[in-house]
Amino acid sequence: EGPFKVYANAPKTLGEWFASAAPFEGDEFIVYVGRPPADPARRITYKAFFDEASRLRAALSARLGVRRGDHVAVL
Repeated sequence: EGPFKVYANAPKTLGEWFASAAPFEGDEFIVYVGRPPADPARRITYKAFFDEASRLRAALSARLGVRRGDHVAVL
């Protein structure tokens, strides 16, 4: 219980989430909402999102030595 919704079949890791989102490629959009009014709703294509995530993964690996299985906090 608590203030957050919990989904029984939700991906448990970012890797699982990426795998579950694989069918949505190309020009389909992810829509996410920040904290209005500073962060209004935004759209980004799945391809652009995956490209950005790949760059982030490469940077974490190259600059900080993060490897598969390491835990990384997302704030």
